Amino acid sequence: MARQTEVQDLYRILQVDPAAEPEVVEAAYRRLALKYHPDVSSAPDAAGRMRDLNMAYEVLGDQDRRAEYDRTFSRGRAPVVRRGPRTPPPKLRVQPESLNLGPLAKGSMQTAHLQVTMEGIGSLRGSVRPNQAWLRTSVGQAEGNFCTVEVTVDTANLRDGWRHAGSVTIGTVVGGSVTVPVTVDVEPEPRPAVRVEPEVLDFGEVYIQAGAVARELRVHNGGTGHLSGHVNISHTWVSVQPERFSANDQNLTITVRPARLKAGRRYTTRLHLETNGGIAVVPVRVSVSEIMRPLPATDSPDYWFELIGRLLPREKWEKDLTAELLLRAQQRDWHPTEQQQALIARIKARGLAD
Repeated sequence: MARQTEVQDLYRILQVDPAAEPEVVEAAYRRLALKYHPDVSSAPDAAGRMRDLNMAYEVLGDQDRRAEYDRTFSRGRAPVVRRGPRTPPPKLRVQPESLNLGPLAKGSMQTAHLQVTMEGIGSLRGSVRPNQAWLRTSVGQAEGNFCTVEVTVDTANLRDGWRHAGSVTIGTVVGGSVTVPVTVDVEPEPRPAVRVEPEVLDFGEVYIQAGAVARELRVHNGGTGHLSGHVNISHTWVSVQPERFSANDQNLTITVRPARLKAGRRYTTRLHLETNGGIAVVPVRVSVSEIMRPLPATDSPDYWFELIGRLLPREKWEKDLTAELLLRAQQRDWHPTEQQQALIARIKARGLAD
């Protein structure tokens, strides 16, 4: 025997007047669906109420079916609504379920897309909410129960060399909400680091009559990226070429002009290298002599004998030391110790005999 059909007042289920406008019917359905949807309601009869709401909206939400229902209802008896298979509740689906953007260079932007679909009864209406300031969203193509959400990542204010995590929440009136995790890796920015060799430029003793003396200063990048900068000098007796550079390995020529200095003095200045990889300060030292006859080359076998013989000792210990070292300097391939060289340099600082 066939199952007895069930009679219900659909207007009462949706809690609206029979003369209600379609917009009122839809709003009532959304309000009640949001209240009794099993995903948001803990009431034991939530699932049954949701089935009734879907059934009522299937009829009253369709203009032709509502007209037929009203004609039947106006004859003085409640229409018969036959329960069919269970109508699944509205369900929101978002693809992909997560977004991983990057690695991106700091300051760049990238856009990805989310495909949003409402399954079951109910139209796709709701909101899109990013939870981070570096996330931007906009709704692109929308048609019926489907739309596309554009998600844009802006790395301008993000820390480089880090992974940043955020999310985008898509909420609907009747289909619940879905939160999509969003991660982005920001590449480390290039960080140059200036290095110089040598760290001190000591020209030693120079002679006024000998003319300009030059040394090489190597400037190189000890970090990443591209190194560039310029050299500031504060004295006219020293010059640098080139003063500006843009290379990860650059040799600078430092030139000292003794003719602009006074003999018998020791001078010190500093080169200030200002670069995008920091600041380097290189001391420049020079002792000036007016001796006409230069010393032999330092690698000459006569160098130490000539140098010691032209010292000008004053104190007794200086005279004794000079006499002793002069005797030793006559020996073949003799070189003073480091301590002896320091004492020689101390006496030499007062000048040499011509």
